[in-house]
Amino acid sequence: MATVVARHLAGLGPDPFTDTAQPVRLKVLGLQVTGFGDIHAGTEGAVGPCERDHTTGAYRKQLFAADGTTVLGRVEVSAAV
Repeated sequence: MATVVARHLAGLGPDPFTDTAQPVRLKVLGLQVTGFGDIHAGTEGAVGPCERDHTTGAYRKQLFAADGTTVLGRVEVSAAV
């Protein structure tokens, strides 16, 4: 989005915005679900820890690029507050 705005402000002409990946936050059946980016590890070489808290029922997964320097996505499921 920022690139499209910057091009417009600089007078470089329209550049259509095609990336529609938006963070999602839902409350479903008493659960809060939050996710953004590549939560299904569709990027080749994506790696990341998966954490489950059996006391609270929370689940968290964060995915990184193979080199570990770029966050590709994150998902979290927990009890709605």
